[in-house]
Amino acid sequence: MQRENNIIKRKGMALLMAIFLLIIIGSIMAVSLSMSGTTVARTTNDYLHEQALLLSSSATEYAVLAISGRDKNNTLPVINAIYPNAVNPMFDVTMNIRYIGDCPGCANYYIGNLTSTPTHEATTVMIDVDVSSNPALNLNEPIRYHRRTLQKL
Repeated sequence: MQRENNIIKRKGMALLMAIFLLIIIGSIMAVSLSMSGTTVARTTNDYLHEQALLLSSSATEYAVLAISGRDKNNTLPVINAIYPNAVNPMFDVTMNIRYIGDCPGCANYYIGNLTSTPTHEATTVMIDVDVSSNPALNLNEPIRYHRRTLQKL
């Protein structure tokens, strides 16, 4: 009679251990599923941030090229661009250009006379590049990167 009672107690304990094991396995699966979702979002944001950083470097070079192809009396204050194209925009790029030095035709974009003799060769350019993600991407964390460069012309 005692043996039957002992077997009944073991069956109840096995049931509790099985339920406890299922709860632990379910919790581990829920945590791993949650972490895999946030990892994908973080990887996407890291990729877009690196792309914005490289795009700002390219935009700086493009602004220097655009400035060098123009006459000193016909200055260029702002360049706007959309990357990669207007149909599928990912980033909006704004390049603000300020001329520093002797630039008589630079209107209100030039700052003072920095040399004793006024020459066009003394002109320096400050280029502010702003790269921001397009709102159409619907990102949880919008990407925005700013880069300032001084370039001697």
